[in-house]
Amino acid sequence: MQQIWQHNTTPNGVFGLKYGPKRDDFAAWTASFRRVLNLPERLSTADVWAATFPDCRHVFMTRRHKVRLAVSWWRAIQSGEWHRARGQQPSTPIEAQHATLNDQYSFEAIHHLFVEASLREALIEEFFAEASIHPLTVVYEDFLRDYEGTVRSTLRFLDLEVPAVIPAPALERLADDGSEGWVQRFRHEQQANWTSPAW
Repeated sequence: MQQIWQHNTTPNGVFGLKYGPKRDDFAAWTASFRRVLNLPERLSTADVWAATFPDCRHVFMTRRHKVRLAVSWWRAIQSGEWHRARGQQPSTPIEAQHATLNDQYSFEAIHHLFVEASLREALIEEFFAEASIHPLTVVYEDFLRDYEGTVRSTLRFLDLEVPAVIPAPALERLADDGSEGWVQRFRHEQQANWTSPAW
């Protein structure tokens, strides 16, 4: 365990871990931590994590609009493009990419990802409640509107030095008109037989 800490700690002394667990993954991680640290079985998941990562702070990133989240997730699965560095050209020309993606719309897949994203977030919220953790919540849509302010508030929450200048985002936003078209199509299909549509 000490080797993991040493290998993944940055020069400023920060050890960071990104997690977005599914139930089985989260249970496996907890079991591994309990075994490596020789912790008693009676300890709760929250206590195991506290023993593994003492004095840790949690930054909880959520997306308010879960339909757009599900659409972005499905388009990334279909295109194979999850990230694009700022200024980098897409591996496939945009027009060709749109033509290919337009045929990949799937109500069932987007609905599944919409539900899965909601359940994963519920798992994390349950963990926070069990452990009495009060994370810094970063909302994706607000992050886009105020990138610099969000970065500064996150650094302050982590008790890290806040630089005078915040570098521009490293990644391009991938959502486009095609994404929004899928969002609206899913919205209409989901509520097609509703007597009182919610949206």
